Amino acid sequence: MKILVSAFEPFGGSTVNSSQQVLKEIEKKSPQNIKLHLVYDVPVVFDKAYLHLQPYIQNIQPDAIVALGQAEGRPCVTIESVAYNWMYGTDNNGVISEKQKIDSGAQSIMRSTLPVNKLVVAAQQVGLSCETSLSPGSFVCNRLMFDLLRFESKTPSGFVHIPTTRSVPLMQLHKVVYVVLEAMLSR
Repeated sequence: MKILVSAFEPFGGSTVNSSQQVLKEIEKKSPQNIKLHLVYDVPVVFDKAYLHLQPYIQNIQPDAIVALGQAEGRPCVTIESVAYNWMYGTDNNGVISEKQKIDSGAQSIMRSTLPVNKLVVAAQQVGLSCETSLSPGSFVCNRLMFDLLRFESKTPSGFVHIPTTRSVPLMQLHKVVYVVLEAMLSR
């Protein structure tokens, strides 16, 4: 199985992004029988995040896509079950999105095509803290997930939010993402 796993660059004046930190640990120790293709530098820019991943998706033809992103203030890893057709915030290019639709012709909500509940249960069964989320936010994370779901509809895709390493130790975050990726084998 081939899985494309991505992480965002730092944003908001920070020099680190917990999604990149976790991805570096996954590179050191990853589940067997999965061919991971890692992309560390997805721009935190509304209209560039998906476009950055597009050539990787076309070249790799992954069996699944798991995008990782940082979620300040979350107490544990959360697997997003939906993405919303709206965006809001100021991205790394200084573009300000004032609560607007991503695509006026698209549906309002798109559901993750990853087996969200199964992945959460897999982490919980080994004693790790992981939850399902109905709130991917309105920032670039939501936009990337929405774009993946509408443009890569034949490839199971979804989004995993990672707390900062200030609130949850990096190795704990690595364990959760490791188990989630491993559980993808039997989806």
